[in-house]
Amino acid sequence: MKLHRNWMTTCGLALIALAACLYLTACASLAAWLSDANAMLPVFLASAGSILTAIGALTGNPALAAAAATLAKIGTEVKAGIATVQAMISEYESNPSTTLLGQIEETVQAVTDNISALLGDFGLPTEVSAPFVALAQLLLSQFEAWAALIPALKAAVEKDVVGVKMAVSGLNTMPIKPADFTDQWNAIVEANPALGAAKI
Repeated sequence: MKLHRNWMTTCGLALIALAACLYLTACASLAAWLSDANAMLPVFLASAGSILTAIGALTGNPALAAAAATLAKIGTEVKAGIATVQAMISEYESNPSTTLLGQIEETVQAVTDNISALLGDFGLPTEVSAPFVALAQLLLSQFEAWAALIPALKAAVEKDVVGVKMAVSGLNTMPIKPADFTDQWNAIVEANPALGAAKI
């Protein structure tokens, strides 16, 4: 009987240790995500401004003015949405809550939808639209990669640490470093003079 009690005690301690380990993993994931947010969101914001700068270069061509106006409207919404997410992240760092994280998720989805809209057909010549599409695709891929962790982090806040570990380990794409993103962005701009002064 004593041996049985010792075995049960050992198993109990092992389970507690495992739970603690998973909880620390979740906390570490949350901290890393917030760190990525503080590093990447200013770059994303600059990217949206860069797109608006490039769109501005089209307005002087009467044949492209209508498309440029539509793109500018979407680009402005993208920039405003990213700025809103940035402010919400700052608020979350001060006063974390599941409710606020859910609001961040909703705002991030709206931004993602707007970036996707930049990939639409606006009747621009291919040689004009291709550089914009390349920039929008880069921004979309990295914004989605960063945002993909939100469901796991919501689970972390709710202390579903096993779910967090599984969700994080199941991600296929992680955000690249801000410097790498900037390099890729500027390489697209440099290869396409029509983008003008759109480097970040």
